[in-house]
Amino acid sequence: MLMCLMALTASCSDNESDAGYEPILEGKIVSYNEFGGAMVSMTAEDMTKAGFTLGDVVSITLANKEIVSPYYDGYYSPTGDYLFVAYPSYPSICFTANNIGLPAELTGLEGQTVVVRMKEKGGKSDVQQALSMQYTFERKDYSSDEAYANARAVKAGKIPYGRLHRTSSPFNDEIKRASYVSAYLEKNKVRTVLNLADTEEMIEGYDLPAYSHTLWESGNVILCPLKADPTAAEFNERLIEALKELPSHPAPYVVHCLEGKDRTTRAASSAWNWTAP
Repeated sequence: MLMCLMALTASCSDNESDAGYEPILEGKIVSYNEFGGAMVSMTAEDMTKAGFTLGDVVSITLANKEIVSPYYDGYYSPTGDYLFVAYPSYPSICFTANNIGLPAELTGLEGQTVVVRMKEKGGKSDVQQALSMQYTFERKDYSSDEAYANARAVKAGKIPYGRLHRTSSPFNDEIKRASYVSAYLEKNKVRTVLNLADTEEMIEGYDLPAYSHTLWESGNVILCPLKADPTAAEFNERLIEALKELPSHPAPYVVHCLEGKDRTTRAASSAWNWTAP
């Protein structure tokens, strides 16, 4: 259930210039994602219709708490800071604390009402404009198949060129890139995958592209699903163990998460002083 509310009247209005209008949107928590963020029953389109724009600072009322947060289309806040995010690949808005998820008192609240009000119009528009991903799911918007797949060889430290690659997911097609990544891996004869996003159960549920299926069946996919907080001890401990395991599998290698940026960047950076066999 989603409701558009007027500050001074009981009905919705399409005229946002009306005197006394205050954008307010009401929804509910539908679920929590794997990173501890609350998925709410409102979309970016709902936010726009209610009078909100990316870069606004909003007030979020949930479980008798009022929390002030920026409204972005990406994870542009410092780790631990709240944000209300219309991420391009999400089906609805996510309310979370960046990288670490919501605190315990704001979890387990499925079905609870969430009310969003304007706090400061355009208060973080400079951050939104500077960091906006301009992210699309259309191949035509990118210069090459490799760019669309976010695929490239890692060139750093002691790693011989062509031994280690980074990409978005060759398994999960949520962002419509798995077949392009799979083709890239086949072209570059990649034989081992360090997967930072999926569990075995998740992969078994995907409709895998042909070469991705071959890699999975080969037994050379190292599963190391990580949450997004690179400052967490568990994140680094699990990543180190996975990197130690990597040389026991055949090269070339690829490391990926879903989109091939946050967790993948951390893993690729950690591998700088690692020499691939």
